[in-house]
Amino acid sequence: MRIDFFGLGSYLSEKALRTLILLGAALLSTFTTGAGPIEGLKDFVNRLEGTSYQQHGNEDLRLVSIQRSAEKFSRDSKLKVRFYLPTVSRETKYTVFVEAQEKQDFHRYFMQVKDQPWTQSSWNTFEPWPTRDIIDPLGIESGNLAVRAGYRLENHSSVMLPVDLYSKDLVQSKTYTFYFVPSEDLHSLHVEALDSRDTRTVLTEKMECGLFANCTLFPATATRSFELDMSTLKSGPYLIKLVGHVARSGRILTAAFTLYHQTNN
Repeated sequence: MRIDFFGLGSYLSEKALRTLILLGAALLSTFTTGAGPIEGLKDFVNRLEGTSYQQHGNEDLRLVSIQRSAEKFSRDSKLKVRFYLPTVSRETKYTVFVEAQEKQDFHRYFMQVKDQPWTQSSWNTFEPWPTRDIIDPLGIESGNLAVRAGYRLENHSSVMLPVDLYSKDLVQSKTYTFYFVPSEDLHSLHVEALDSRDTRTVLTEKMECGLFANCTLFPATATRSFELDMSTLKSGPYLIKLVGHVARSGRILTAAFTLYHQTNN
């Protein structure tokens, strides 16, 4: 049996053609992602930063980051990450994390802040984070950088802390931007915020593609985003529930996570 692939079927065997197809797919993947060699994470004074393979679970809706504001920065900038750390019980062991990756994964970039003394019931700022070390050489644009912060408890649950990313003047925003990756094409997304203290629903938002029946609002496998205005809510922990309806299917994708909302200061 022979396969005619762009007219080559008369010259190549099926095995050779299959090998050619696989090699072509691998090359296409490399050119599409733009990923260079994985060189690992470099050890800086206050962080680990570089290129690294990051393992992600098979989540329906994978949360990438929650950002309150993000400044468009230029090359050779010194970035700052600001977040509010609430009071955590003295009896509770926890670990604060501040991480960064690309929204669209072109270079396998990753940054992880080292352990340092953070202040509870206060705004904390991670700095300095110079772009000339890793971000500039890789050619990562400011609009493609996603930062997330939070703290993990002993039971492995996490509380997300929205971040401000800036290099010069902090410009506060009333809305949070949620970046996530859906595992399948979504026709609609329903967002619900519940007050964790009494489980009351305090905010709902529904987004739906209205172009035609079963159209796609959020295509799969790449980072997507939506905004949520929580500025009228009191400071405190909120459970955020996401329910996505898959386009051209009856399947439903879900995710839930806790976010600590702090009013602007």
